[in-house]
Amino acid sequence: MTVHVWKRFLGMWRDMQECYKCQYQKIVEAKTLDASSLSRKHGSDHIDATMKLKSEIQKWNLSFLDWIQAQKSHVKALNGWLVRCLLYEPEEVPDDSTPFSPSKIGAPPVFVICNKWSRAVDNLSEKNVIEAVNGFMLRLNELLEKHILELQQKLTLDKELEKKVKMLDREEQKMHKVVRAREKQMVPVGREDFEALLRGDAVHHADIVDTTNLQLGLKQIFGAMDRFTDTTARLYEELCQQIKQEDHALGESNKNN
Repeated sequence: MTVHVWKRFLGMWRDMQECYKCQYQKIVEAKTLDASSLSRKHGSDHIDATMKLKSEIQKWNLSFLDWIQAQKSHVKALNGWLVRCLLYEPEEVPDDSTPFSPSKIGAPPVFVICNKWSRAVDNLSEKNVIEAVNGFMLRLNELLEKHILELQQKLTLDKELEKKVKMLDREEQKMHKVVRAREKQMVPVGREDFEALLRGDAVHHADIVDTTNLQLGLKQIFGAMDRFTDTTARLYEELCQQIKQEDHALGESNKNN
């Protein structure tokens, strides 16, 4: 049963990785989407499309964070239930000590592997994905503010679009608070680093954030997702392999008995 579940997870993550790898490749091959090319067509339609893009990316980001958090919570709850079934109270140990493992008390393999599953999933980091999304959103905001200001100066920003901008801005602020709360729960960074990450002025790796090019921003998002899904898939490959080894060892033990 456990192997079946992990194989399903493995298949899902490998399919996702293939999807994000293809998207990354398409962005690499696409025509350059830099700020100079976009600045030549910044009418009302372009502003409307940019606002919709911002909204969709923020919704996707929130869905991604909720989805990952739900999986981590599910595995943690399952492992907690199994640990309680052991009728064993783990001793309190310092934070830097080796965490409790059911193998130390001779628990069956399913208890041991589920415990490793919980620890491994809990250690997965979404930080690079969050940095990439926030960097891209920062660049979109800069372009949008610039284009709206230019239209206002030319007195060509119609009243209907102006109302829509204000309405979407209010909705974005509400969603931003929700996303911020999710990120704060999930990303294991210090408070100062976290605040800088949300503001967009944190010092990032060269391959994570560069706000000078929208195409690069999309590459960073899909590249980060490709790496995250690959890391997660490898986790499930290792768990499946460990189950096979445990089954083989159990079979050999039964033969000897």
